[in-house]
Amino acid sequence: MPISEKHINFSSVNLIQIEDLLSKQDFKAANELTYIYLLNLRKPSFNKRYWLYFTDIKILPSDKLICLDCLWNKYSDNRFGFSIQKKIWLKNSKNWNLFFQNIGWKNNNKLCRYPDEFIWNLNAPLGHLPLLNQIRGTQILKMLFEHEAFS
Repeated sequence: MPISEKHINFSSVNLIQIEDLLSKQDFKAANELTYIYLLNLRKPSFNKRYWLYFTDIKILPSDKLICLDCLWNKYSDNRFGFSIQKKIWLKNSKNWNLFFQNIGWKNNNKLCRYPDEFIWNLNAPLGHLPLLNQIRGTQILKMLFEHEAFS
C-alpha cells in the first residue's frame, strides 16, 4: 500500500522518517516520503497543492536539500540522490532523453510507469532514485539540479 494511503500526517514528514526508511533500504517508501517532504518545504500557503511546480524549487532551503541528498547518498552507497542525478545529467550534456535512458527511467524508448516499472533496490541503475514525476516534464528536475544546494 502506498504511504499516501496509510493515513500519515503529511505535515509531520521529516528527515528522521526518511532516514529510517533508507536505512532499511525501503527505497519506495523513502521516495514517497521524499516527495512529501519537498512539498512541505514550500511556503505554508502552498501546502494545499499536492504537487511540486517548478517555481517551488527555488524557494526550497539549501540546507534541507543537502541533508536529504546526503541521506540518499549514504544509504545507497552513493548510488542514489539528486547530486548523483545531476552528475549524470551533466555527463549527458543535459540531454533529457539520454539522462532518462541512463538512469533507467526509460525502457525501449518509453518512459517507465510508476511504480511497477521502477527498480526499488540497489540493483537499480546509478541515479535511478529518488524519482520525481518526470511525466510532468523536466522543469522540476532542471530547477532542482540548478538549485544553489547542488552548485
